[in-house]
Amino acid sequence: MMDRRNFAAGVSRLGNSSATDSRAGSRNRVKARTSPASAGLHSSVSSKAFTVFISLSALTSSWTGARTIYPLYDAFALAALAMLVYFWLARLVVLRIPFWVVLPSFVAIALAPIGAILAEVPGVALGSAIGFASRIVFTTAVPAVLILVQAQLSRRRLRWIAGAWVAGVTLNAFVALLTSVELVNVEGIVEGTTGERAFGLAAHPNTLSLSVALACPVLVTLFLMRGRHVLVRLLSLAGLLLAVNALFTADSRAGLVVGLPALLVSFLVIAFREWRGGFALLLVPLIAIAVIMLAPVVFFQSRLSVNLTRDLSYIRRAELAGAGIETWAQSPIFGTGLTSASGVSVPLLLLSAGGVVLLAAYYTFPLALLSRVRGVPVSWRAAFVLMLLAVLVFGLLNNGYAERVSFWFPLCLVAAYPRVSNRDLSRLKRIT
Repeated sequence: MMDRRNFAAGVSRLGNSSATDSRAGSRNRVKARTSPASAGLHSSVSSKAFTVFISLSALTSSWTGARTIYPLYDAFALAALAMLVYFWLARLVVLRIPFWVVLPSFVAIALAPIGAILAEVPGVALGSAIGFASRIVFTTAVPAVLILVQAQLSRRRLRWIAGAWVAGVTLNAFVALLTSVELVNVEGIVEGTTGERAFGLAAHPNTLSLSVALACPVLVTLFLMRGRHVLVRLLSLAGLLLAVNALFTADSRAGLVVGLPALLVSFLVIAFREWRGGFALLLVPLIAIAVIMLAPVVFFQSRLSVNLTRDLSYIRRAELAGAGIETWAQSPIFGTGLTSASGVSVPLLLLSAGGVVLLAAYYTFPLALLSRVRGVPVSWRAAFVLMLLAVLVFGLLNNGYAERVSFWFPLCLVAAYPRVSNRDLSRLKRIT
């Protein structure tokens, strides 16, 4: 049975260990010289700092274009991982990570040498393959491990992390609005695709579109859920308006195809679940009228209406898809190497890089999350499922396997509730 006492108490216990305990030896005698008060303060500061770094990682997960020497998200995630290593070396926690959390990363790292060894410049090719694998690690394993450990220390603080994720996406959409009306110039601050399409703090409009598409179900839930404070509803409504604007100013075809349906379905499902009766029944015809009136405008004023035979983007995507299929056909099981990845969708890219093995390992992660939906509270289930489906569908239309923003909020929901997360947290046992 997992010890659920708080982190501070755990460190204080270690600080008060008897110096005569024959099993602990000199290590416990050293810890015995530390006062309970100082040990408790140390653990409190450390655990809060750990939460702060995780929250900053969640906040900046959609800011792929914002960087100093290193991308902000990766820098904060590495800081949190460094603290986790310290906890482990100090024997404050023992990490036994669930298999589904590390499977995509393990397979990607194992496949990295394939193709690189036989390349003309093996060192460069291996470095590129490791870079490919590291992006999978930082997208799946890193946020999962950090959140599961945080849940062991304090489930209550998971709200801070989830809130930071929503705030980061909303701020990204706000910056996109400011840049689209030329009130702010982010050149030199953000490294991203320039042009008429807005991208906010992201490196590409597709990243901005994915992040706001994922945020829409969350913002709708916060806006419609019963018992929410008026301020929460107003902030959620403002976030929704910014998200919808970002979908159009980013002008990502995948973002529009995924984001707008996610928004509409969220309103319908959550309204019926939270407001059974006249309001929910009134919402259906209103949404139907809005869709009928706005659908032609959305189609003809976006890149969805571009002639497929003339648009260079479509032509290039078709060429990459063909190259990806040819590459995968050379080695269907293990792929031809991570350096030879090609394609415009996540499945095709993974197949060409690591074959069926890498594809199956990667999709184990979101499917494992989906399998835990029954433990998520009813009020959040619709948002939970819609977010994961949005990631999967967006991946069919774009190469977004390395988008750091993808799984933060679903992971927080999974870890926040004992009914769904105990089978994972039971494998993270603290030394007592």
